[in-house]
Amino acid sequence: MKILLTGHKGQLGTALVQALASHDVTGFDLPELDITNRTAVQTAVLAAFPELIIHCAAYTDVDGCARNPELAYRINGLGTQNVALAAQEIGAEMLHISSNEVFAGDRPSGYDEWMPLNPVNGYGRSKAAAEFHVKICSAASTSCACRGCLPPAAVTSFTPSSTAPAKAASCASSWTRSPIQLMSMIWRQPSPN
Repeated sequence: MKILLTGHKGQLGTALVQALASHDVTGFDLPELDITNRTAVQTAVLAAFPELIIHCAAYTDVDGCARNPELAYRINGLGTQNVALAAQEIGAEMLHISSNEVFAGDRPSGYDEWMPLNPVNGYGRSKAAAEFHVKICSAASTSCACRGCLPPAAVTSFTPSSTAPAKAASCASSWTRSPIQLMSMIWRQPSPN
């Protein structure tokens, strides 16, 4: 399968490049490509023309997002919108890596995918915006936001950032039809304000 990874130089992206080695994997990341530049994203996606885009690129510094919510929204929200629009343009499926931070963290039993988002910090709000953009841009496609370690048809919504490789590998496995194992599950609550 032809796969494009955004943020392929990060921790999750690096792990996925290795785990997906049996596939035709292309990646882009900073400084070569800034996902906040819509034209550049469209050009790069069109050139790669993948069947699946795994969108790992994000501004993940929770404290930095709290200090600069506009930057968090520009990268996580609008950057994701740019990737989703480019995927839509070429008919590619998209797997967006989201976060447990889209929930308040006040539910001890965890969350189900249908529960309303209720982020309590700038990072969570920017990732919730990203999920909104993926949902809107992919209304007629098979794109999804992954917050858990189940396949897209049953995406769970309580996802610790420390398990991002495992959840992404599991979601990607459902598309590539080959198992991908990266790490074991570790649970954590969303960060406070």
